[in-house]
Amino acid sequence: MNIPNYLTPVGADGLSGALELIKAPVLKTDENGAPKTSKSFPGRTPYTVSLELIRGIRTKRLPNGESIELPDTQQFNATLWMEGVAPDYQVGDYVALDTPMVGAFNGSIFVNALGLNDAATVDGLEEMLGGSDV
Repeated sequence: MNIPNYLTPVGADGLSGALELIKAPVLKTDENGAPKTSKSFPGRTPYTVSLELIRGIRTKRLPNGESIELPDTQQFNATLWMEGVAPDYQVGDYVALDTPMVGAFNGSIFVNALGLNDAATVDGLEEMLGGSDV
């Protein structure tokens, strides 16, 4: 499969690491209720998922003057072009995007991928969260 010219493959950055699934996959349909199609992804069905990326730790100052450390997160949606059925993951699972790609249109950035994989190893995530069990 060729990656369409309006998408750029994403290498070793945050999108290739562990992401938390925060909304279950939803089939993308046209106005007639049929699954959308794309000439760029023949034979694949699109699903939208909502994901959360942990970017690091930030310190937040509370009104009483104390400080606490919190994960610095970013939420985004991605379109998964799956071969057949929806990905079998539950909200709260940590996943990795399979072949992440980004594009932009009218000032909006969008993420596409060829599916989800298990994030069996969450490199650096435990340390980033202060050694907690993820």
